[in-house]
Amino acid sequence: MTPAVATGTNRPLGSQGSSASWTASKRTIKNIFHMFIEAVPEARQITRGHTDLDHLPEDVVCSRELYARFAGFLVEQYKIKDGQRLKVNTARNYLNYAIQAGSDRFKANGAPATRLFFTCTDIGSNAEPAVWLQGLRRQMHRALFGHAVEEGACLDQSAAPVYLEHIKRISRALVMEGSQEALARRFTLMNLWISAGRASEVQWSTYDTTLKWDAEFENAGQAWAQMKTGREKLVVWVPGVDRHCCIYAAHGDYLATTRPMYNSDRTDNWMLPELHRAGAVRAVLTSYLRCAARGVATKKYEAVACDVPQTTTAGGIRPGACNMLASSVPAEFATTTTGHELSGSSAFYEYLDCTHARCVPGAMVLAGWEPPPWGTLTKGPSAPSLRAITTIHGISSETMDAFVDRLFSFDSASPPTLRVGNAFREGVRASAAALIMYFEERWNAGEARSVQAKIIQTVESMECGAGGRSAHEVVVSWGRTVRSAFLARAQPRVATAAVSDHAIHASEAIRALSTTLADLGRHVHSLRKEVLDLRDKLDCSRAAAAAGSSGGAAAAAGNSNGAAAAAGSSGGAAAAAGSSGGAAAAAGNSNGAAAASKKPVGNALLLQPIGNVPQLAKANQYLAEDLWLMSKGIGESMPVFKESEKGRVKIALDMFDGMATQSELDSLPKLEDGEQRRLARSIHDLIVLRLREAFTAKEGKVPPCLKTKKKGDALRLKASAYEDRMRELKDQRSGKDHAPSSSTGRSWRLKRERKQHGDDEQEQLGEERMSKRAASSSGMFGSIPSLFGGWQGGFE
Repeated sequence: MTPAVATGTNRPLGSQGSSASWTASKRTIKNIFHMFIEAVPEARQITRGHTDLDHLPEDVVCSRELYARFAGFLVEQYKIKDGQRLKVNTARNYLNYAIQAGSDRFKANGAPATRLFFTCTDIGSNAEPAVWLQGLRRQMHRALFGHAVEEGACLDQSAAPVYLEHIKRISRALVMEGSQEALARRFTLMNLWISAGRASEVQWSTYDTTLKWDAEFENAGQAWAQMKTGREKLVVWVPGVDRHCCIYAAHGDYLATTRPMYNSDRTDNWMLPELHRAGAVRAVLTSYLRCAARGVATKKYEAVACDVPQTTTAGGIRPGACNMLASSVPAEFATTTTGHELSGSSAFYEYLDCTHARCVPGAMVLAGWEPPPWGTLTKGPSAPSLRAITTIHGISSETMDAFVDRLFSFDSASPPTLRVGNAFREGVRASAAALIMYFEERWNAGEARSVQAKIIQTVESMECGAGGRSAHEVVVSWGRTVRSAFLARAQPRVATAAVSDHAIHASEAIRALSTTLADLGRHVHSLRKEVLDLRDKLDCSRAAAAAGSSGGAAAAAGNSNGAAAAAGSSGGAAAAAGSSGGAAAAAGNSNGAAAASKKPVGNALLLQPIGNVPQLAKANQYLAEDLWLMSKGIGESMPVFKESEKGRVKIALDMFDGMATQSELDSLPKLEDGEQRRLARSIHDLIVLRLREAFTAKEGKVPPCLKTKKKGDALRLKASAYEDRMRELKDQRSGKDHAPSSSTGRSWRLKRERKQHGDDEQEQLGEERMSKRAASSSGMFGSIPSLFGGWQGGFE
């Protein structure tokens, strides 16, 4: 098999980092060194006028006086914005880089004196140059510390720790707001919290490679990439001690409101694509934390603002998690969760580094559980499961899988790992189980109403209810069953230190199980009574029919509902199944049937002003491609927009209609759900290309809002973005409009396809010509060896 040749630019790798931030830091240090040479005459004499740090002569880079004066410049003279001095670690890093720049050039092949001098950079060295550099660093530290004390500056510049209680408050606020944006932010913050990771690391998670299910521990494991250290760690998804710190509930909300799409070319398959496409991830996550902080909350979240510090930053999550872990579990367990290296005298630590068992204690602490006894391992609480519903309520696992798929709107375009029979399907079932388990609590608290409504609608559409109960009652019953099973399984696996906590959990499990059994007992009794009543009515009807009595015949016929029930109609089928409404119909009492049936909680839930969910939608809340499908009657119902937003939405929809061909519009309703989404996305990508062309024609460049941040990403424009881009394409001075018209979308697309097809033909013709030339060249030069052979033979 011939190996494939990768495309792309060949870039040589160096011994130092090459990230954008490190490159910027090096540029800053070089500029500071240049300022140092210009500001200090003695330094200019030492360098003999050289100001470029990377081009100093060999004898200059070994000058101790040069580095001593540079250290003095950093401590005494150099100031950053607002006249502030450098922090201790920053100043030391600048000095280290200046010395390392010379070491990289001369340590390996310099003169003996040069090589001896640069032993100062060796870690753990006791050589005289190393002792000198250590002393210089200590003097820098003392001087900067003294200046900070004298000037009253803050000595600790680290981010304020964020703890579990802060995360729970923010989670509660976001779930109360309940929009798709809020629930996506909640899942992002929960994912970062349970990992105790650096702020930028959460963007690298994907559904197809990082999430796995562990059958032994009955929990999910997430491979977490640490870009700073180039190492991978394992993050265990332990269910939270309550709904506000449960990663499974947060993931379920995310799946119910966001439909991830899988690309077979493995590009843009990030679990959190919006975050991955963000430029400054840490700043974005900080805005997530502060959006609902009282005093600085954004307008959208003011009504649900919570008490968290206004100065909270994403950088505080990792130190807060580290503090909690350090006080609860041994270091060898804590560092497995945080990803820090812990070396020991044995290779044992290397084998344990990423195992599930060693991650569980730390994961339990971050999920709000009491830690296991010091130094002991435990399986921890297992994730909520749907198995209790299939076992106790008699619903098949296939039906529950269909329920999960409909709840999360899975189709062929969804990531394969989430679908039935694939790697993370158990994790998806656990997320659905968590939503059911907390349904009653969240309903009473008014949280995540859009998700609650979707659960109700899914149950109604699948007719999972029994005994005339409404969908709401069915889900509440399911939730109690799942909770009792969850607590019963979790208790033996959670080794708590306090006996009182053990008793509390045990009593909760028993109480929940008792409630579930009592509900089932009442339901069975009701079914038995209904069946007996139905049997008596049928016997009476048969007797009357045999007697030939017209009155009996009329009684047997009953009213229309009774006739339908006796004839085996849907009402009768329901009666045979044990529905109280059907039993009333069989009794021939239409009023009784109406009274017995419960009013379902259905789509009206979405229209009620519950909590802080806005009644009227905004264009910036929806992706344009999703709204286009809704406008064609595909997927969810079209939201009701504010009057001021309708024009913005119409612009986006017109762009899609103008770009789609007639055959695509005709075939759209016939396509499978996943293909419909892929078609909408391909049209969206064509519109983005056209907008880029228009901006290039107007300004000679593409604006940042139409660029991707990282390779392999794809833009996902909100419906509001189209009007914004159209307005930007209109020249305010001349009045000339460069905005593309929606009516010319198909013609633009046709020209583009023709040009692309022509280029492909030209390329193909070029390849054919080259092949012919190669063949002719090969035929012509094929005779040369024989000529040379004859020639050489002549010489012999």
